[in-house]
Amino acid sequence: MLDEAIELLKAVWDRGPSVTAAGTLGALMLVKAREDGDYAEALSFCESTNEQFTYERTIMANLGEAYYLSGQNEEALKVFGELMDCGSQAPAPFYFYALALLKAGRNEEAEEMLNLSLRQRFSALTTVSKKTVRAKLEEITTE
Repeated sequence: MLDEAIELLKAVWDRGPSVTAAGTLGALMLVKAREDGDYAEALSFCESTNEQFTYERTIMANLGEAYYLSGQNEEALKVFGELMDCGSQAPAPFYFYALALLKAGRNEEAEEMLNLSLRQRFSALTTVSKKTVRAKLEEITTE
């Protein structure tokens, strides 16, 4: 079903790029990449859409997540830092920023980002659950 949704959105994208299609397709590509461990296509797409739609929050969040998941932590930190300056309101960017901060050894900042993630509105479309965020927060505060 995920592959079908991605193919459908690729067809929409091919008819004419839009911010909505870019954000949704990028997010779905990242979900698939987390499942199969291959981040190349998602990262490439997120980089190209970020060039087209500079400083669009959903696209920046996708790019930061793609960098983090593909092991490019410094790039992830840079993108998420810029995104926080733009005022993200979704839980996933705070969560993935926290993971990048943890990887950089910046645990107090990571804890702050996880707490901010929990203050955001979670929905069925959110790519990270409240349970996941709480578990990570508990993990780092009990170490």
